[in-house]
Amino acid sequence: LPLMIRQLVGDLVHERSPRRAAKGLLHAVASRAGVTRFDPYDTFDWMQQVNERAGNRMTFYFLSVLKPEHIDGCYELNEPRVGALLANIVQRGHEVGLHGSYRSVDDTALLAGEFERLQAAVARNGGRQVGFGVRQHYLRWRMDGTAAALDALGFEHDSTLGYPDVPGFRCGTCHPYPLFDLNLRRSLGLLERPLVLMETTVLSPHYLGLGHTDEAMALMAGLRQTCRRFGGEFALLWHNSNFAHPRARSMYEALIQPLA
Repeated sequence: LPLMIRQLVGDLVHERSPRRAAKGLLHAVASRAGVTRFDPYDTFDWMQQVNERAGNRMTFYFLSVLKPEHIDGCYELNEPRVGALLANIVQRGHEVGLHGSYRSVDDTALLAGEFERLQAAVARNGGRQVGFGVRQHYLRWRMDGTAAALDALGFEHDSTLGYPDVPGFRCGTCHPYPLFDLNLRRSLGLLERPLVLMETTVLSPHYLGLGHTDEAMALMAGLRQTCRRFGGEFALLWHNSNFAHPRARSMYEALIQPLA
């Protein structure tokens, strides 16, 4: 109930969208009766469909915390609906990854427990996945230890290294590369897939604040074109909860088209 009220107030005060608030309230009431079709954030099937048409394999990063704090979302992996989603993603040929909790970047044991629970949840729901990727919450990263910790836990790739406040090439490249342990001075098996663009960086008033405008689209498309020019990967993070604006889906579909 407190989370529902917080979301309702946020939609009315910050987003200034009575329509979004009404839809959220409808979903909150209906979901308690087992009806989930009004969930405005359940965009997973659509996201998979449009990426499959474009020939893309997606990675969906899931939080795996036992008692979620507000900063770490409000779902748990043992919920039947979440379990069914995990299975659906893997069965369709996409990938499930770990979305490390906010505090996990400072606590390797905490991160290890989250990874174990995610692997168990995928297996429990009939999914068969060999390797897992990871992305840290709020793109948090410790240059002197995060890479080595992720490598030791057995992750295959990471996609944390991007700027939260500006889009672009934090790593200086759009090509995947092996990360390095700065303490032991050795190359790691963990592959970095540099994050080029997070949609909220461009759209949100907390960052560049360009909104769903032609200017925003030109900026994002320009980054995609740069990746194409240099034969790299255009790593795009777009949250499943950020498709409420009428133009959001068309912008997303344009950005996920093949680079070749």
